Amino acid sequence: MNIRRLLRWPLAPFGWCYGGIMGARNMLYDKGLMASKEHSATVVCIGNITVGGTGKTPLIDFLITHRERLFGQERLAVVSRGYGRKTCGMVEASPDATAETIGDEPLMLYERHRDVSFVIDADRNAAIEHAVSHGSQGILMDDGMQHRSTRASLYIAVCDYNRPVWEDMMLPAGDLREPWRGIGRAKIAVISKCPDDMRQEEADAIAQKLEGAGVERVFFTAIDYGMLVSPKGREVECATCCPVVAVAGVGQPKPFYDQLRRMFEEVHEMTFPDHHDFTPQDIAKIEQKLDALGQDAICVCTEKDRARLTRKVQQKMFTLPIRVKFLFGKQDHFIQTLRSYVHR
Repeated sequence: MNIRRLLRWPLAPFGWCYGGIMGARNMLYDKGLMASKEHSATVVCIGNITVGGTGKTPLIDFLITHRERLFGQERLAVVSRGYGRKTCGMVEASPDATAETIGDEPLMLYERHRDVSFVIDADRNAAIEHAVSHGSQGILMDDGMQHRSTRASLYIAVCDYNRPVWEDMMLPAGDLREPWRGIGRAKIAVISKCPDDMRQEEADAIAQKLEGAGVERVFFTAIDYGMLVSPKGREVECATCCPVVAVAGVGQPKPFYDQLRRMFEEVHEMTFPDHHDFTPQDIAKIEQKLDALGQDAICVCTEKDRARLTRKVQQKMFTLPIRVKFLFGKQDHFIQTLRSYVHR
């Protein structure tokens, strides 16, 4: 049995205390007794109320890709804390950026969207002010649901289908950062990592649950996997019989492993903590595993891990890109809904 599950109820009293503190804090902000700063730019916050990977980054990638439909010709900036970076203070992404300077997720997005500004700072207000002073009027704020000192124009909450927030518990007993009904600050909720064959009846039941907490619109997405990308950045097809070393340092690696098992006959998992800083010893273990599996073996990692691995290990390193796929034909409806909120 999972050790964390064994500790769930012994840790529950600590979670109740933490939940009480977060609930009181939210009440102070809601009543205006603690100040939230508004900005002249349109600020769209993509956040969650749980720890671990919920799928925010692929959704931000989608929003950047469709930015003209959402923001028109306004210059766009992404502000982020840059989790896992080794720099301090404010940093703006540049061509020589690395995961160490701006964080792995911002680097992954920046490499895809070089025409968008990425401002990294733990102080979201300072990052937004910097972006606005340099001409950005559309802001995507990564992971700011609990950053209540910044008031966004619109909140989008991303929830993992496999971890229903209404069944979860507060940290440290569960994964909740705040009581689950805090999701009601978000006008829109996106349920990520849903099964491709999700039934409409199940979706309606989930939507009803979240709408009861105050969410106005609920959308459902699945993971859309692309072709493998070679070390040279080209899409390739590999023989299904190739042994694969699957390297994952992400919050929820199971969907990544499951997809590789659908693609290859032999998959060997190497799991690391989320945002893991790979050491020379880690790299040596990966290379040893590859050598043991023979010359046909390849290493496949997530795009987020690639940002921290490419400069440390080049041999046979492939990546598996992901995008979000809206279920029930709702992609255009999602964009139109966002536009209606953004342009109110």
